[in-house]
Order: sequence, then structure tokens, then C-alpha cells
Amino acid sequence: MDLDELLFGAVAKFFKRKSKQKILADKNAIFLNDIKSRLTILARAITGESIEIFPAEKEGGYKNLNFFLPIYFNEFNTVDANFEFYKFRLLFLSIQKELN
Repeated sequence: MDLDELLFGAVAKFFKRKSKQKILADKNAIFLNDIKSRLTILARAITGESIEIFPAEKEGGYKNLNFFLPIYFNEFNTVDANFEFYKFRLLFLSIQKELN
């Protein structure tokens, strides 16, 4: 490996670790792993199908019976508001799936 690749890798790892620590320290952030079971029940109740929820790399979407949602969300000022976003996104994906 060249020197520039090693330097870039080290710098990228540093910033990734720093941003992860910042997100974990945010008290308003909500994580998909913490609410996945509740969202799965809600998605199945809305659609009437056996929906599974998985973490998305970007904004998410759906494919067949799989919904992809963000790993975390912290854009609003409260945990409840951030949880409401997940519910909104779930309803949006349900309607999008129904309309193809």
C-alpha cells in the first residue's frame, strides 16, 4: 500500500470514529435497533403482510416485503419527534408499496 493510501485511510477512520461518537452522545437521536420491533409490528398491521425492517445505507426504501430505514435519526429536537419521523417514513413506504 502506498503512503497516500495509508494516510487517507487513517484520516477517514479518525473522522468516522469522531462522528460516530458525536451521534452516540446526542440525547435526541433515536436508533433503529431500539425501535425495530415496534416498527415491524406497526408495518405488518398497516400492510397486512409479513414486512421485515432492515437498516439502510442511505435514506432507505422498500423491496418486496423488506423496508429499509435509516440506522439513526436525530434531526428534530426531541426523541419523540424523531420517532414520529420513523412512523411517517413507515407509512410513506407502505403507501408507496401499495401504489407500486
